[in-house]
Amino acid sequence: MMNYTLYENKLTADVEDDYMARLVNVTTMNREELVTQITGPGSILKETECNAVIGDYWKQIIQFLSNGTFYKDDHINIRLDVVGVFMGENDRFDPERHELKITIQPSAELKGALANIPMQYTKPEKILPVIESIFDWGTETTNSNLTPGASLEITGENLKIYLEEDEQGIYFLNTSNGTETKADSIRTNEPKTLTLKTPQLPAGEYRIEIRNKAWNNKNLRIGLSDKTFTIS
Repeated sequence: MMNYTLYENKLTADVEDDYMARLVNVTTMNREELVTQITGPGSILKETECNAVIGDYWKQIIQFLSNGTFYKDDHINIRLDVVGVFMGENDRFDPERHELKITIQPSAELKGALANIPMQYTKPEKILPVIESIFDWGTETTNSNLTPGASLEITGENLKIYLEEDEQGIYFLNTSNGTETKADSIRTNEPKTLTLKTPQLPAGEYRIEIRNKAWNNKNLRIGLSDKTFTIS
């Protein structure tokens, strides 16, 4: 069962009754839990063996990629692509303007798993952090770009972060490889406004995620930007 709720899309104020769907009550399994499931009752496999195989599997794939070799099996297809603009035939790869990006494509079997997930609507939780607008002072644009090292202003609802807890914060999620970077320089920290310095991130596409808790509440709340942001 996958639960979802609907939130008004405040980034398109000129469109009436425009709502965005967001998944809620999502469970994320980690490596330890995966191995526990594989080695459960009735299995002849041992945890140490599984961890060793999984670890070596990914180490070898990383080695392939480090050598410029693509990888494909029955479940995933991993390839490299060059992004960025080249100014004419004589222009050459420049790390300041171009990026070698990892693309991971799921197999038909993985995609097929989605067809078996029943979807159920859940009433929205009003206390979730909601990102309404993000202004980048480096390019002076709204909801489109990010500039490493420049000031960033996030406005919305329920944004305040209690910085004494490490798990709370502002995170930049790379949409191509899944890496996340936590902002370490927050200047304004209020329920409706956050200002910070954008981390030194490589070129690519990013989404911004707010992770916080209500006062005296142990449950982590997550608010994800509806838009993706570009660092060129």
